[in-house]
Amino acid sequence: MSALGGVAVVLLVGGGIHAWARRATAGLPWSVGVPLWGALGCTAWLGGAALVGVRWSAALVVAMAAAAAVAGAAGLGGPAPARPRLAAAGAAAVAAAHATILAASPASGWDFRYIWGLKARVIAAAGGFDWAWLAWPGHAFAHPDYPPAWPALLAVAALLRGDVAVAAALWQAALALALAAACWWAARSAPLAPRLLAAAVGAWSPVVFAPVHSGYAEPLLAFAAVVALASLRDLAIGEEGAAVPLAAGVALLALTKNEGIALAVGAAAGAALVAGRRAAPALAALAPAALWKAVVALHGIPGQSLDLTPATLGLRALQLPGALVRWASAPAMGVLAVALALAVAGMSRRIGSPGVLAALAVWLGATVAMYVGGTNDVSWWFATSLERVLAAPLPAVAALALSGTGGGGAKAGAPARP
Repeated sequence: MSALGGVAVVLLVGGGIHAWARRATAGLPWSVGVPLWGALGCTAWLGGAALVGVRWSAALVVAMAAAAAVAGAAGLGGPAPARPRLAAAGAAAVAAAHATILAASPASGWDFRYIWGLKARVIAAAGGFDWAWLAWPGHAFAHPDYPPAWPALLAVAALLRGDVAVAAALWQAALALALAAACWWAARSAPLAPRLLAAAVGAWSPVVFAPVHSGYAEPLLAFAAVVALASLRDLAIGEEGAAVPLAAGVALLALTKNEGIALAVGAAAGAALVAGRRAAPALAALAPAALWKAVVALHGIPGQSLDLTPATLGLRALQLPGALVRWASAPAMGVLAVALALAVAGMSRRIGSPGVLAALAVWLGATVAMYVGGTNDVSWWFATSLERVLAAPLPAVAALALSGTGGGGAKAGAPARP
């Protein structure tokens, strides 16, 4: 089977889970639910198999698809998907143009070759997480402690004898479409023009989909951020069915990257702030990432090195402003920083959600703490990572800033779903 089959089977899984779960996720469109549940379901299935000692194989992937099909059949008979309106079709066409470009170029980014793609090939060949390979100090360059969602999705293609680089490109194309749909959904209470702009921001985010970052995990992280933050906004205003997609978004954030864990913790904390006991699913959704980190620690797999001595922390804190100014002096980086700041300001003014603001505050605080506590040269670290760290939540924040004041459900009129 091909790389295309590796992507298609995951989306099939997502379709089955969404069909089964859609009664509990009122308002979540298929175009968002399918990639959301597919990525999460595949990671849970393969991760669970690895933890109980079941070897990964093509047969295991087929069994995953069969289980999802059974779940989907159990969900048949519910409300039919809404017919897309002309405006939604236009937004999809804009996204499809970029998706076509992305799909045509196999992944080639530096981190793809030496982190994401490499780990996908290793774990597929090993039939699961190769703990000895991950724990060997010589492989520390591959960030072996990173959460497993992205390499697991790519490994599905390898298990089906597909090219991982082609699969990564196809996934980026699928995620461009998914991001456009998620931003369109998140901005559903806005007039047509802002909704179209939100969808375009999702599909064409220049840093998230930059050619130099081809094959990286940021598109998946950005997609999960839109789902989590939009659902957090909806939960705060009492939107029916918001708790389940919020929990799914939190789980996928935390299983995608370390900075995703920070945003996931922030989203769960924001949910507790605005929703009290209704935040329980979001808090529980942090458990899979906590389990991953515990297993990584038990196998002696190294993470980011830290130096938390007071003298070092003080010195690095003093270095941070100058390094940030140097980083922002590059025109593209300065534009990114200003765009994120303006989007946060606009979101705060338009929706005024303390839960979302709390989530972003936790994420920003954790990001600053990591740069201060880490041992890498600050200027080099900023130059190689900060643009991607800041870019990942930008589509979500922009969509919420464009969305207006409501979630778009019973309190704001029925949404037009793509």
